[in-house]
Amino acid sequence: MICHHLQNLIARSKYYTGIRELRRDVIFDFLTSKDIRDNEKMLLLYSYILSGNSNCIDIGSHYGKYLEVFLRLAPQGQHLAIEPLPAYASLLRSQYPMATVHEVALGDSNGLVDFHRVENLEGWSGLKLSNYPGRYSTELLQVELTTLDLLLTRVNIRPDLIKIDVEGAELDVLRGATATLKQFKPYLVFEHFVDAYRPYGIEPRDIWAFLCSELAYRIFSIDGVGPLSESEFTHLADSRLCWNFVAHS
Repeated sequence: MICHHLQNLIARSKYYTGIRELRRDVIFDFLTSKDIRDNEKMLLLYSYILSGNSNCIDIGSHYGKYLEVFLRLAPQGQHLAIEPLPAYASLLRSQYPMATVHEVALGDSNGLVDFHRVENLEGWSGLKLSNYPGRYSTELLQVELTTLDLLLTRVNIRPDLIKIDVEGAELDVLRGATATLKQFKPYLVFEHFVDAYRPYGIEPRDIWAFLCSELAYRIFSIDGVGPLSESEFTHLADSRLCWNFVAHS
């Protein structure tokens, strides 16, 4: 009871933000602390760019952390959740019946593919094995792979925002959404992390060339730095200084 009362006093205090950030930075390592900060900034970003009827596509929805945000900020919009893991797709259908859930993986081709589920670290699951933190074991599943362009031929939606968290497969996802990106120019929020994208044999310059040179997008860090040149984007992604990015035309 005393601890709860103290927490309430701190939460109402003008020092709350500073105390929260100090606690975060003292308790967690750099990567964890940065990830928490990035999540806070993404919430601010979404609250700014989404209107009540915005349409969102959550690629790599997992358990719906951001899908819930999209539904709250844009309750009149249409929302698609893309999640290849059967257990999480089922959870999303149960928890968020207002969204349309597609139990598929996205890329630049179609067919059945191997998908690695990382046990006890499902958020790191993907089409390729990666450099996972700590000890892990994996389960090999077969999932349906399709492109966003093909998927949207079956769904009448004009996307305003596409969030991509696919553990290194982001370039394939973007290539498979070329027509959608050219036609609608949605905001993109995507993760690009060196330990995830290296197994795909790509480099940050490949993402930059596709988005900036081919599609006339501009890339920014989640901190608002940018628009980033090819070398700046490469440095941030390769050095692990930043892994969450925003792109828009």
